[in-house]
Amino acid sequence: MNFREIKLKFKKENEERVEIFLSDLGIDNMAIEDPEDLKIFQERQNAWDLYDDDLIKLEKGFIRFTIYLDDISDNDEREAKIKAYIEEIGGEFSKEIIDDSDWKNNWKKFFKILKPNKTIVIVPTWEEYEKKDGEEIIKLEPGMAFGTGSHETTSLCIKKLEEHMKPGMKVLDIGTGSGILSIAASKLGASEVLGVDIDPMSVYIANENKKLNEVKNAEFIVGDLLSKVKDKYDIVVSNILAEVIVTMTGDLHKFLNKNGIFISSGILKVKSAMVIDSLEANGFEILNVEDLNEWTSIVAKHA
Repeated sequence: MNFREIKLKFKKENEERVEIFLSDLGIDNMAIEDPEDLKIFQERQNAWDLYDDDLIKLEKGFIRFTIYLDDISDNDEREAKIKAYIEEIGGEFSKEIIDDSDWKNNWKKFFKILKPNKTIVIVPTWEEYEKKDGEEIIKLEPGMAFGTGSHETTSLCIKKLEEHMKPGMKVLDIGTGSGILSIAASKLGASEVLGVDIDPMSVYIANENKKLNEVKNAEFIVGDLLSKVKDKYDIVVSNILAEVIVTMTGDLHKFLNKNGIFISSGILKVKSAMVIDSLEANGFEILNVEDLNEWTSIVAKHA
């Protein structure tokens, strides 16, 4: 199958509006190229080992989103809406058709070495990294399960896992994707981890990453949110859309041990109130809310 690589260049002041617009169209995975990220590189050189030279070429005050859609007629209307919207706000729209073999390598340029917290370092399999004292390395082959625009939410979830994890805890990862949060939980001391995803390809990739990292105490299954979960856990982590999290809040307590913690991200900052309200309405106490750029993580405990 071919893919449509769509690049959207627009003023940074419109970033949140464009994210919400795309989210409403069902598009939440994107690569975000922002020249301001160079400041992070300069201030925290241990955070990245490399960056894309295209960042330098973007004019000051502009950013670029790159999204991928299947090249099928069902996406014609979505593409037309995106083009019209971006041009309406004074941005630029471009599209290129990429065949499957090109796609398998093209997205790799957006996936860098990341150190989301003091312990975990995420290293793609095609990069080299020398482990430092106190670090835990996660080797990752994200494949089709990886969302290249979601590194802020991944970072937030891993940070909160490290803050709340105690040795021997059981962890449930809803919407596991590439399995990165499950593997991180294992590396941080979990005794048992279950990762669930509705997409069989994601579960396949998560299992491959499990083998790559020699993780023995994680299991990955195909399931729709909590539908296949039987046990109770000390921590439930979920890096998915705000609207999907809201649909789970009524049943979450059934899968948490006493004083169990729910860690969530994948939440646009403008939609965080929706998740907080739903959690509180279902008996959860909000322990922490943290923003990173346009994204939010919420940590809660069932009262």
